[in-house]
Amino acid sequence: MINKKLVASLITMLVAFGIPSNCLAVSIATPPEEQPDIRPSEASDYEYRTGRRLADAVIRDASIVVGTVYQVVGPNGSRSPDLNERALSYEKVTLGIDEWLTSQPKAALPEIELKRVPLVMGIQYGSQWKGAPWERVNLKVGARLLIAFIPGDSQAENLSEIGNYTLVISDPSLFPAIREALTLHRRYLQSPKEVLNASDNLTSARHSVFVGYFVAYLWRGGSFGDPDAEALALGRLLANPGFPEMSSFYAAQALGRLMFSQSRPLSEATRRLLTEELVVAGVSIRPTIAKSALGLLLRLADKKQLNMRPFLTAERRRKLTQTYQTTLASENQRHPDFESQLRATSP
Repeated sequence: MINKKLVASLITMLVAFGIPSNCLAVSIATPPEEQPDIRPSEASDYEYRTGRRLADAVIRDASIVVGTVYQVVGPNGSRSPDLNERALSYEKVTLGIDEWLTSQPKAALPEIELKRVPLVMGIQYGSQWKGAPWERVNLKVGARLLIAFIPGDSQAENLSEIGNYTLVISDPSLFPAIREALTLHRRYLQSPKEVLNASDNLTSARHSVFVGYFVAYLWRGGSFGDPDAEALALGRLLANPGFPEMSSFYAAQALGRLMFSQSRPLSEATRRLLTEELVVAGVSIRPTIAKSALGLLLRLADKKQLNMRPFLTAERRRKLTQTYQTTLASENQRHPDFESQLRATSP
């Protein structure tokens, strides 16, 4: 295990002997063999957050590049034990450009300086600080990084450095999933009806990246140009047994905005198909998904827009009643029209 305090002391001693600190290319990131074991659920959560950050990058029209780290220089000088390491950045990090995943800026150079690279990387409780996009990044010379960043106005003529990051990945196993998500994004923009096949991607090995991107993109107000297709895609995702439960809240919020939009109302055919998908999701054995779908059904009922009778088998009625009773116990607000449809035995 690397002793970071010892590394800092060695740097201080070398500086004292007259060796400039900017000549000390030091990487104090934890080596891959010393990384803590990551449980499958934690890996899936990280992939999901990666997808959400990718959606943020797409929404903000970020540039995305893959490159190799040529140089890593630690913070200049010694550090007091009382110093907040969250405020520190690496003195110098140089990235050699290998590939642009988005259109290459005209002024891009073959090597770029990474500015404001945080010494402490990862999510910190209660903050959206600069280290969050660098979560789990293993920064060292020779590492390949995938970086999404927002170019500044001053970089229009000379893109020699970047410092506004939305996503940084050092795990090469995630690169193909990010590439695939970007490819699908372009396909959906060109052919919005293709969005209807979004649930097919739940069979891929890294589907959490796609789900995180797709749901977050629509949740943030992004659109591919066909609200009916987008709403049906979200409904099918919620009803799919392979849909990650962690995504259900945001998927339901995005779907609700599309379903109840007055400026771009959905067709009656889409509403009917969505109702069946929501009934299927509402009887899911996974409580978070069932509750998210039920919330949308209740909103439809309260607005006198719900007709779920054609889709209620005896088993679905029983399970939906159980989910509704659980919701009543916590919210204590009845929904008469929904209850009447639950009790009905025929359309």
